Parts: sequence; C-alpha cells; structure tokens
Amino acid sequence: FSTVFLVACDHALQSAEMMPKSNIYDALASSKTLDRNISIGTVEVKKGMGGMIAPITPEQYKEALISSLRQAGWYSPDKGRFALSANLTEVQQPSFGFSFTVKTTAEYTLTERKTGKVRYNDILTLPCTVTFSEAFNADIRLRRATGCGVGENITHLIKVLSQRY
Repeated sequence: FSTVFLVACDHALQSAEMMPKSNIYDALASSKTLDRNISIGTVEVKKGMGGMIAPITPEQYKEALISSLRQAGWYSPDKGRFALSANLTEVQQPSFGFSFTVKTTAEYTLTERKTGKVRYNDILTLPCTVTFSEAFNADIRLRRATGCGVGENITHLIKVLSQRY
C-alpha cells in the first residue's frame, strides 16, 4: 500500500481530475451570447488548497476551467467578449471516514471586456462524496473527492451561466 500512497500524493491534482462529468454538456442550451465568447481572466487558488494528498495549483485549475468552457463551446483563446475570473478560496476535507465528502468554495466573476461591467459574480460552495466502495485506499479516496468537488463547482457554474444566457 505504500506504493499506492506515493502515487496518490506525488503530484498536484491534474486538470482532468477536476473536470465536470461529461453528461452536463448534453443538457446545455445553445447560447449565442456565450458561444466562443469567454476567455480566462485571473485564476487564483488560495495557498495550501487540497493539502498534501491532493494539492491544487492555479495552473491546473485554470486548465480545468478552459477545458470545461471549451467542451461547452464557450471558450475563446483570444480576448473574448467576456473574461471569466476564478478564485478557489476553500477546500474542506475530512480527516477520516469511509465516505469522504469534500466541499469546495470558489468565487467566479464574468466581466464584459469592453465595458468592464460585471455580468455575473457569485461564490459557490459545492460538495462531492467518494465512498469506500469507489476507492479502498483513503488517500486515493480523498484525492478523488477533492478533484470531484472542484469539478462539481465548475459544473454548477456552467449550469448557472447556461440558464442566464
């Protein structure tokens, strides 16, 4: 089990571990306002988020956001009409248990580039649970729950933006 532990905490969470579940994209309504119109602004992650087992870096969080927007058809690699800024401020992780529920809190701001007007700003806190049956090893279970928590947070953001625009 020591080999599994080393693999589990050897590196930061990768963007693929923080992605929303792919089935959300099928349910999105088409949005002419958002289609290929969102580029990424500032992305921050409070120091120490994810702890030693599942550290989260701004670079990987940003990549998860870009990939998520790309799958929704909203991402613009150039300066889109809107800039999305994100700040991951809290990751609540359990210390022990058979099921690990991790809650992530992030603030998202969608700003119109031309006018500087904030079109959306909210702080989202969402949970994700990974059970003992999904991952026997506690470190792997915590890592998966942390990545899933970030993914659920991004999922909710995408759903809210889809409903508003």
